[in-house]
Amino acid sequence: MGPVLKAFGAVTGVDASAEALEAGNYDDYSRVVLASGLQDPAFPSGTFDLIALLDVLEHVDDDRDLLVGLAERLTENGKIAVSVPLWPELFGESDRAAGHYRRYTPISFLECVRDAGLEVVASTGYVVALLPFARLQRRRVLAGTVSATEEFLVPWGPFNVALSAWAVLEGFVGGRVGLPPGLSLVAILRRVGPGSDLP
Repeated sequence: MGPVLKAFGAVTGVDASAEALEAGNYDDYSRVVLASGLQDPAFPSGTFDLIALLDVLEHVDDDRDLLVGLAERLTENGKIAVSVPLWPELFGESDRAAGHYRRYTPISFLECVRDAGLEVVASTGYVVALLPFARLQRRRVLAGTVSATEEFLVPWGPFNVALSAWAVLEGFVGGRVGLPPGLSLVAILRRVGPGSDLP
């Protein structure tokens, strides 16, 4: 993400894990900070034009509180780019292993955003094509047909390459026309202004 963002200005990285920071390569960052979140006192109000919060909210106990804190760190026209996993019925062993507290529905995500005083500027589904397969696999796990550990298996080589290429294509299309909710949802958020009406 650093190489993409640095084309638009200075990039600050934040991580709550000292071990992760030690292992990373930060050539594209102006600074990298060990902190529990961007609401850390090191970041005063109005610091950031863009906050990239990609696959983070599901790891946080109080997602609304984090969004409130991040919104305070935005400049007047600042935005938050956020991605979250969808569909609570798909919550499984891979979510637990990753430390997820939840999966969202499109409605529960929007409610969280609204409760934090933010609104959605644009959104798109992501990994849409794999949603039927994920639902089928989850039903098989719940029925005891396959082991829950199969969620961790990497697909057969050529198939995995094809899936990766499809994900790139979805990212290209979704950024232009928007896709229906998939395994994930990607959204751009902004603070609600004095004259704004939430949908």
